[in-house]
Amino acid sequence: IDYDSFVSYVAEIAQVSSLVQKVSYQDFQQRFVEYVSAVIFTVLDPMKTNKILIHDLFQDKYYQSFVMLESSGNDISRNYFSPEVTMKYIEEFEDMDSNDDGLLSPQDLFSLQGTKFTKAFVDRVFDVIGCDGNTDFCWYIRFRFMWDNVGMPWSNQIMFDILDVDGNGEITYFELNYFYREIQKILMRDSRNNILQIPTLESWMDEQFDR
Repeated sequence: IDYDSFVSYVAEIAQVSSLVQKVSYQDFQQRFVEYVSAVIFTVLDPMKTNKILIHDLFQDKYYQSFVMLESSGNDISRNYFSPEVTMKYIEEFEDMDSNDDGLLSPQDLFSLQGTKFTKAFVDRVFDVIGCDGNTDFCWYIRFRFMWDNVGMPWSNQIMFDILDVDGNGEITYFELNYFYREIQKILMRDSRNNILQIPTLESWMDEQFDR
């Protein structure tokens, strides 16, 4: 199934969902459709082909949460697509959208609570994570789920593409250094009043890879 067909399918379900319809937020139904579609395609289509296999879809835990939403009962708060969870991401996006144009700028991403991104990383995020060229709510959900699930194979694939600056399928010392230089400056600034030795990239790599 392709992305547009899946969006239409989710929209049909949303139109008859009592949980979706009773939410008072004006654009909730549209945002709900975007949220569900973005999450499931981020997980099952990290390479952004805009197509997923039906077999993979039926076995996916996020899709199963979606189809079980109306029957979640008392456990609805634990469902990935409950109105409460969906609104959390809507409110996050709106809080970050500094000029209220429905799109995020690189500067907006720095305001995501609980994070401390570098400019090099944010620039690469905007280069790599696509959503039809728009940095809209769909784009934010794709980024957010990748960031929250680093360690999962599909998330690691997206993260790899971010780190692979030259796009040759390998992450080299020079690419790691591109990101590490800014991290090192931040560590040095934050530890100014502490007696801390900031490791060089070479020593960090030696420790990580037991060289």
